[in-house]
Amino acid sequence: MVPEPSGVPRACIAAEPGPSTRTELLHLSQYDRAPRRATTTRPTQTRRKPAVSRPARPVRDIAPVRSDLDLKLEAALAAPEPPARTFAELGLPKAMVLALSRRDITSPFAIQSRALPDALAGRDVLGRAQTGSGKTLAFGLPMLARLAATGSP
Repeated sequence: MVPEPSGVPRACIAAEPGPSTRTELLHLSQYDRAPRRATTTRPTQTRRKPAVSRPARPVRDIAPVRSDLDLKLEAALAAPEPPARTFAELGLPKAMVLALSRRDITSPFAIQSRALPDALAGRDVLGRAQTGSGKTLAFGLPMLARLAATGSP
């Protein structure tokens, strides 16, 4: 048997399923390299003892443990900062504020007013909001502001 140009034996790409001659069958057996295991006819025996059932333990009422971080988080969520009215109040460079206003983007969305001050300060920001709420600008504008400050193109 002559291998095809693709490197696959002719028996593998034949139109009829399976090898047609004994030599092709032997030729294909070289590709069968699955590990073989001897099978046993003895049943498997276990020496485990049956599990002993125990009565259920009563559930104790455990008071939730509150840490200082939980209290700080609740305080931060309870007293949200008023949203900024303009991008200039958030600390964006004047050139970026002008570029945004030329595209009729004058007031930031909620995610932008929360994320921009921290991102402009170089802190890590994690935000979650609906599609179309302005996340791309909230995370992209600080990167552009930093590039503009370094003079990179």
